[in-house]
Amino acid sequence: MSGVREHVGAIRWGDSSRTPQILPLLAEAFDVSIAQRGLALGAQALVVVAKPLVTASREGRDSGL
Repeated sequence: MSGVREHVGAIRWGDSSRTPQILPLLAEAFDVSIAQRGLALGAQALVVVAKPLVTASREGRDSGL
């Protein structure tokens, strides 16, 4: 956490030699957030697609088709 505080302090005080170092931290955090949302949406989509297929398969098996 001290590294983050240093970066925040550098931005607050306008230390231009250290300010650009926070950009990779922000980019990494943003990418992780996007990836987590993508995985969650992918899982939801899989359930939406797979559930009717499983139901149809069970109904077909039960009816002797």
